[in-house]
Amino acid sequence: MADYIFTDGQAHHFRVMVGGTDYDVSNYWGSTYKSLNNRFRELGIAYHLWRAWSFALAIDVHCRLTSEGFAKWQQAAFDSIMEAYLVQKADYEEKLAALAIQQGVKILGRNPLENRRIEREELKKLVLMMLTGNNNIARNSILPGLEPNIDLLKACTNGNWIRFFENAFEWNNLMYVLYPYFWGRKARWISALHFTDPDLDFAAFLKAGAARVQVPVRPGFEKAVAYFCQFGVIWEGNDPPLRDDDLYVPIVDEIAENLGKLDDGVPYPEGARPWEVRIPTSLVLVQNLEEIPGIRDMLTGNNVVITG
Repeated sequence: MADYIFTDGQAHHFRVMVGGTDYDVSNYWGSTYKSLNNRFRELGIAYHLWRAWSFALAIDVHCRLTSEGFAKWQQAAFDSIMEAYLVQKADYEEKLAALAIQQGVKILGRNPLENRRIEREELKKLVLMMLTGNNNIARNSILPGLEPNIDLLKACTNGNWIRFFENAFEWNNLMYVLYPYFWGRKARWISALHFTDPDLDFAAFLKAGAARVQVPVRPGFEKAVAYFCQFGVIWEGNDPPLRDDDLYVPIVDEIAENLGKLDDGVPYPEGARPWEVRIPTSLVLVQNLEEIPGIRDMLTGNNVVITG
């Protein structure tokens, strides 16, 4: 759009150059539209005015986006967005790390010591099932009813049973080796293969298909354990009864031979003398001493004399 004032009857001209194209607007005023076919990175504008008093010039440039220009804009926009994202992400991770330091180290899974206890207790339960030949080893000493009343007779019987198995073996020295999952039920192969746990030893225990367990018998309980294995009965006396068959070799004799038992027992050290030890007790003897059967010292083989 162009307009200018000049003296009538005198020569004059008004020319405008846009992008290297010349436009002569000397003979008319108003707006005109021209199409520039060339592509410009920078658009130059110039004008030439001769013998004019005043003028007005307005140039509007309407641009059309090219595919190359659009791709360049996309790349620039993407770079700007990613730069802002990386800055915010770095700030977030820094704050997250600081928060994790304040909260301390988070331990996943159960305490490894608790896992070891569970492993030993579960293996102990299975060993007791095999020793007793019964999958139900629970000992119920509670009477039926709403109140937890104890069946005293069962409590005594069950107490003897539990005490024997707890004392006859050194469960704290239990040793075991776990075997791979494929020795177990085939239906659990897939689940066992994909099972994981932060405690690798506990994961191996839960995935195991079989195990080898060794439990030592507490010294002094060899005969009692051998008697239970033979007859399935707990023997609470000093010497378990043996079978009267001359051709039968009792297992207790084999254990004694393997341990290198001396025929005359373990002798006292040379020069040793016996000594008396008095242990205070609140027990009161109400039975006639003559009715009490003889008690034999397991170490010396001598009879123990009870005095009133």
